Amino acid sequence: MKSEQQLIEESKRGDGHSYAQLMEAHQDLVYHLVLQMVPSEAEDLVQEIFMKAYHNLPKFRGESSFKTWLVRLAINHCKNHQRKMKVRQTALQSLLWEARGATPVSTTSSFDASETVHIQASLQKLAYRHREVVVLHDVLGFKYSEIGEVLNLSLGTVKSRLYYARSALRRHLTEKSSEGM
Repeated sequence: MKSEQQLIEESKRGDGHSYAQLMEAHQDLVYHLVLQMVPSEAEDLVQEIFMKAYHNLPKFRGESSFKTWLVRLAINHCKNHQRKMKVRQTALQSLLWEARGATPVSTTSSFDASETVHIQASLQKLAYRHREVVVLHDVLGFKYSEIGEVLNLSLGTVKSRLYYARSALRRHLTEKSSEGM
């Protein structure tokens, strides 16, 4: 049986079999860690973490144990994932409050399940061309120019679509709110 150091060196040279052995040796640890941090998406995040570890393996200098390095990478990946989810939730929450004509008491409060369902349902009611600009701008935080590049649209078209998309989304959310959300 090869030592962990040998497996690391061989993995750095592109030996997939050695990397599979490293993964196998640490998969339970990483899975249980991620399960405690982001239980609903643990399996997907573990796969992402091991892919990220494989791509970053050449950066591993051995100043700490591989286990320590991998756990640090896993924790950072989970934190980044949660940060992205919070940004998405805050953007959607702002749209909901705007549709209600109110100001949020706290931008850190969470949606309840019914609000999340209503927002997602309202987004799905939008025409695809409107939904994509709302998601890119308000959920993922893309700039107008970035959206234009991604969708191959002029800046004016991006702004126009976003305006009409928000208007339609506001209308859908308001209808849902007045129905007794």
